[in-house]
Amino acid sequence: MDGLDYAFSLIAKKRYTSKELQERLEKKGFNSEPIINRLKELNYINDLEYAIDYKNKKQNEGYGKYKILFNLKNKGIKEDILNSLDFSNDKIEEVFFKKIQKIKGDKKSKIYAFLVNRGFDSNDVKNLIYKYEDKL
Repeated sequence: MDGLDYAFSLIAKKRYTSKELQERLEKKGFNSEPIINRLKELNYINDLEYAIDYKNKKQNEGYGKYKILFNLKNKGIKEDILNSLDFSNDKIEEVFFKKIQKIKGDKKSKIYAFLVNRGFDSNDVKNLIYKYEDKL
């Protein structure tokens, strides 16, 4: 099996960023640069589309901007693509209300830690806690 066939067998199973695919190819001993370039020409690899799809999926799952950006950066997405992504805070209240029903004890500090860990902006979390302080 040559490198391009191996790359096709990988991307047939799941999507990869350029960096992720490069690492997999080099691990198998292939020269990844011409293979990656060919797959980009054929539009089988597109880091911008990957980043947009990943962002949308994770936002719908209740993750915030900073967690998503951190994960995309670890997947090898370049800064210019990361900077071009638009984020919304639509899910923060939904995640907030789901979580406060499950928390016992000191709800303010626990909900703050949970939402910040999920990647939401700390100021947005503080404002949300202040706004719904009577519910805690």
